[in-house]
Amino acid sequence: MKHPFLTEHTSLANNLYGSNSQLTSLLTTVIDCCTQLSFEEGVVLADSALRVHKIPQEILREAMLNYRGVHRERVHAVARAMSACAESAGESLTRLILNQLKLSYQEQHWFTHNQHRYRTDFFVEELNLIIEFDGDIKYEVFGPREAIIVGERLRERELLKSGYRIFRVDWNDVWRNPYRTMYQIRDVAEKIRQEKEPKNTQLQ
Repeated sequence: MKHPFLTEHTSLANNLYGSNSQLTSLLTTVIDCCTQLSFEEGVVLADSALRVHKIPQEILREAMLNYRGVHRERVHAVARAMSACAESAGESLTRLILNQLKLSYQEQHWFTHNQHRYRTDFFVEELNLIIEFDGDIKYEVFGPREAIIVGERLRERELLKSGYRIFRVDWNDVWRNPYRTMYQIRDVAEKIRQEKEPKNTQLQ
């Protein structure tokens, strides 16, 4: 029977020297994997460990920041970038793009409108900009696909009426074309800022 906080794995050193597999804590497994994965893949893994395996974020972050082995810079970077809010790999990668742009955002932000509550993936308050990752996971987890799509359209219509901007991304955007997506979000943000400038000038 598998232990909930122990994972059997074979490290790179074990593969090289032919040692048997070993049992390690989930914390150690996450750190070991982050030394072998890219930064982006490491963040996806760490986010999953926080949300799926319910590791307290402060405990995982402390363990990762105290790591002094090979590729420690990458492990420390993942520790600073991970979040327990991401519900999918796509949301993790979307967050990294927003971090690159240095946008101030809120994750899993709730809105109340006409006695309805709506949750969005990312909300940039200074721009009234909502950024949504569209992935199959929400259709698989939260109910029948058709009902979810109808609900999404209703929610989007209500938010647009309230003056919010919505920018949607999918897996192809955040994984295969992250730089193009980053530039697109940057352009949208800049356009919104320019639209707000005349109003600010009049007020002054």
